[in-house]
Amino acid sequence: MNRAKEWERQPPRVDEEILFAVENKREIKEAVEMWNRKLLVGTKLSTGMGGCIAWNPSEKYWCHFAGFDKRGKHKKSSERSYWNPFGLVPERYRKNMIVQINPPDAGKNTNREGVVAKDSRGRIWVLHGGRLSLPNRTLSGEEFHEAAGSHSNPAVVQFRDNTTFRYQKVVMLNQSSSAVQKATAKYVRTSKDVRLYYIDGLSRADVSEQLDEAYGMEGGPAHFWYERKIRNSKAATERKRRDGYVCQICAFKFEDAYGEAGREFAEARHKKWLKNYGAAESADPDKLITVCSNCHRMLHKLGEGSGVEELKNAIQSQQRKAGRRAAATRRSSSTATEFKPSFESSAADLRRQTRRRKQTPSEELLRKARDER
Repeated sequence: MNRAKEWERQPPRVDEEILFAVENKREIKEAVEMWNRKLLVGTKLSTGMGGCIAWNPSEKYWCHFAGFDKRGKHKKSSERSYWNPFGLVPERYRKNMIVQINPPDAGKNTNREGVVAKDSRGRIWVLHGGRLSLPNRTLSGEEFHEAAGSHSNPAVVQFRDNTTFRYQKVVMLNQSSSAVQKATAKYVRTSKDVRLYYIDGLSRADVSEQLDEAYGMEGGPAHFWYERKIRNSKAATERKRRDGYVCQICAFKFEDAYGEAGREFAEARHKKWLKNYGAAESADPDKLITVCSNCHRMLHKLGEGSGVEELKNAIQSQQRKAGRRAAATRRSSSTATEFKPSFESSAADLRRQTRRRKQTPSEELLRKARDER
């Protein structure tokens, strides 16, 4: 037995819900049409992927049902198998697909990524196998279940031949269009989180390329799909606590500058660039350093060639320069001449000195000539 499908094929437990697969071609078609119609309500339609793309502005996802028209009806001329991709970024759709939920045309086919089934009350469900295509492999249903955590909603589906297979519940179709859209959007976002859990991030150049495409306008919403490295906040919190929330580069402490608002606030920086991690490594506070926001940004600006010590030296050099400039300013101030009347001077002397200071240069020359005579 394929190890990737061992969890999916395990016999149902006593407490597990069992659904019954819909294997009739007409019933599957009707279920997919119902799902498509309800997803189209309130959406903005555009052309893409050889058909119609529906963008949901409230739930922020798009869907595409190959072989269906804009009313959600399956085209009689279409003989293609169901292909129903979903994504979160409303552009470059093939690149930004998150999950495909494709039930078989008829019968049993656990290699397809979806299934239509009914529960004991006769309600119709769309389910997904949890298998997501990654750049270098395909996730199993068990891996999806483990990564999804509390968002995993598995159910056992029983086929006509009495075999069973585990799927993830996506949506129950016997409810309002709004509820169908919310449930579908929730599963798309869960699938996105599972992908982020397993895939390494894109390179900085790839991310910059996506960002550059959005620079034509500013201020409105933009949606980006890219994977990122796994982070562990517990290690970062412990590192900052050990350092007393003091920047280990410039000694800045937010609480000293901002009072209560800055208490127990700082940022943590990996000593080794996170993007250089090959596989996931154990989280360790000793691999981090506490920094302030300014030093954190400067480390990124300086790039991989520079580190903490280089930035410390740069700060100390600037501090020495500032100290020399301040000392020079103090010396020039102390040697500058300025009028400081003596308390022992008589009132007449004080008036005379004051009057002399107000004289123009020509008046001063005339006064000296009179004194010489």
